[in-house]
Amino acid sequence: MIKRQFCGKINRFMDTNTHNQTPIFSVEGSSVHSHKRSIVWYGIAILTSVLIIVFSLYTKAWSFFIVYILAAGLYSYSVHKPMPRALLEIAEEGIRYKNAYYPFEKCKEFWMINHHYDCELHIRVEHKLTDDLRIFIGHDNEQRVRELLGSHITENTKKHERLFDYITRLLKL
Repeated sequence: MIKRQFCGKINRFMDTNTHNQTPIFSVEGSSVHSHKRSIVWYGIAILTSVLIIVFSLYTKAWSFFIVYILAAGLYSYSVHKPMPRALLEIAEEGIRYKNAYYPFEKCKEFWMINHHYDCELHIRVEHKLTDDLRIFIGHDNEQRVRELLGSHITENTKKHERLFDYITRLLKL
C-alpha cells in the first residue's frame, strides 16, 4: 500500500513509499545558502534603512513606512532563523528528498552549479507544481552524485544560476 503524505506549501501529495530500498548514497546539506555578511554590509543596510525611513517620514508616506518596517522585521526574523537542512538519499530506483520519494521515471534532468564555497544540486521533477529539488552537497560529494544520478537521469550541462538567485547571492540577501 502506498502511504501518502502532505508536502508543504501547496496542495500536493507525494509518494512516500520507498519500496523498502536501502540508499546507495546519502548526503545532508542545506536547501538554502546562508551568507556571511561583513560589517560593511551591515553598515550599508543600516544606512539604506535610515534613508528610506527618513524619506518616507519626510514625504508623509505612512503606508510605505509601515510596509517597510514590516518587511525589515520579517527579513530580520528570517535571517536569524536556523537554515533548514535536507537529506538526499539516492537508491536503486529513485530519490528520497525531505521525506518525499521520487522514482527516477519522474525525474527529468539534473544539473550542478559550482560556487567557490559549495556545489548546488538541482533535480527537475515531472510534477508541474513542484519546484526543482535543490540542495547544497559540497565539493567532496559532487563527482559521486554525478555518477549515481547520471546513470538514471540526464545531466543538463547548459543550465546556469537563475538571475534572482545570482542577485540574492551578490547582495547577500
